Amino acid sequence: MTTIDILTVKQRPNTMVDKFWRQHGFEPRFWDNTGKMPGEGRNAILDDFYNSDRKWLMMADDDVVIDTARGDGASFLNNIDQILAKVGDEITTFGVMNNIVHRVATTLKNPVVEHNWVWMRSYSLSNIFLHRKTQNIPFSETHMLEDQEWCMDQLCAGQRCATLMNVAMKTVTNTSLLFKDNKDRIAQYQQAKQHWFKKYPTLKTDTRNRVRKTALLTQHWPASPNWRSVKNIGVCYSEAK
Repeated sequence: MTTIDILTVKQRPNTMVDKFWRQHGFEPRFWDNTGKMPGEGRNAILDDFYNSDRKWLMMADDDVVIDTARGDGASFLNNIDQILAKVGDEITTFGVMNNIVHRVATTLKNPVVEHNWVWMRSYSLSNIFLHRKTQNIPFSETHMLEDQEWCMDQLCAGQRCATLMNVAMKTVTNTSLLFKDNKDRIAQYQQAKQHWFKKYPTLKTDTRNRVRKTALLTQHWPASPNWRSVKNIGVCYSEAK
């Protein structure tokens, strides 16, 4: 049975999430991170993984699962070992789509996605991560958006991160336990981004105040002939289903 490590807090009931993963053949291990920054708990999970004989880590937050009603979510869970084998050395860490960042419905209808497993180059992962044992690069324990910073640190270390465009996550609760309110969320995110601009000087913002990582990618992305541009998606690595 495949292990999935889930970051949680005491205030969050885990019955629904536990049931979901077990129904799909996974053994959930819940890591209590109450009163701590997410990066602390994620680092504990990483250290445990790197001290194990596992080749891949699957790590998730306690408020999301894989959406098995859309795209290839069910197939991904049922055939995860075979799919991870397709990755080879091309990807170190990947996540799945979410409804805020990605145009999920449109992407799932893309002919390339319909016939292949497609990973889009991305350093904006969150909530659900699959990480291949390579180099134990820690999460930030002092700022929010530590997941994206972790991805950028991997990029700077010559590692590739991506989003699997066949699969989407599903939120099981809309209650945030990390922020007092939306104002607090925005303030902490802005603080994290200011930290990024000091750490990665080549980052830019566009006219909509979104962070652009183009120069960072140009500087650090490890070239590979197996990554190609896919129309309406981006630079991708793909394998036939």
